Amino acid sequence: MAVEYFDDGAILLNLRTRSAVQLDETGAWLVRALREPTLYSEVLLSYGADHETSIGELDHVFHGWCTELLKQGFLQILKGSLAGVDTMNSRYVQNPDVNLREEDEDGALLYNPDTDRVQLLNSTGLFIWKLCSNSQTADCIIAAMIEEFEGASEAEMRADTEEFLDLMVDSGFIGIVEATSL
Repeated sequence: MAVEYFDDGAILLNLRTRSAVQLDETGAWLVRALREPTLYSEVLLSYGADHETSIGELDHVFHGWCTELLKQGFLQILKGSLAGVDTMNSRYVQNPDVNLREEDEDGALLYNPDTDRVQLLNSTGLFIWKLCSNSQTADCIIAAMIEEFEGASEAEMRADTEEFLDLMVDSGFIGIVEATSL
């Protein structure tokens, strides 16, 4: 691989496949950030802190770039699965049939009429549920959790979030949407 950086972007060359990708400023920043193996959530947090941009906006842009760079062989996922699901291509979304009833600032109840099941959510679960209203990747959810809830380590936050998402998917309250193209 070879990268040539310019003031307004970069060109990324794959010498093995003799292909090239032109990057805008954000894409060039992303490639610089991904020179070393790193977590997607760390990249989102770093860019968001440097550029005062929301995690949700960044996730959409970065997800597009990462998907394109993965397709063309410029990126490689070293470890990126959540219960066997590719976190780069999967987004978590609320089941539209589920009803939410917020009890107070400490939590809420979800009701799934398809399964006649009720799920009690604490404030953290409610925060994740709300993030899934507009389809989010696991890494974006984890980054938002780290930003919102100070004090917990990233490893701890990742484990808890993955466990919650697995539970919610298994019980039908949240679904997984796998992206097949940009």
